[in-house]
Amino acid sequence: MGLVGGEEVLIPLQKQLEASFQKIGFQPEDRPFQPHLTLGRMKSNRGKENLVPRIEKHQDDELGNFQVERLVLLKSDLRPSGPIYTALREMKLGGNLTA
Repeated sequence: MGLVGGEEVLIPLQKQLEASFQKIGFQPEDRPFQPHLTLGRMKSNRGKENLVPRIEKHQDDELGNFQVERLVLLKSDLRPSGPIYTALREMKLGGNLTA
């Protein structure tokens, strides 16, 4: 899901995080940063042809505002049964984004 507003906070934050991660060995992304929220992931393409039109039907829907209070760095271990997420670090933030 794309975000409207908040870029003035998110983009500098992303640049700071990327620079910090680079110092400890993570390579920067090849693609430009696109602020978004991931609502779900698919394990396979099965059923994709039915799902995509249903999602596209709502691509211009506005879902409201929310307050961002913290950033959590998660480690994800992908398993056949599904991912296991472990919180590594947390940073308190402040901001208001429109989704």
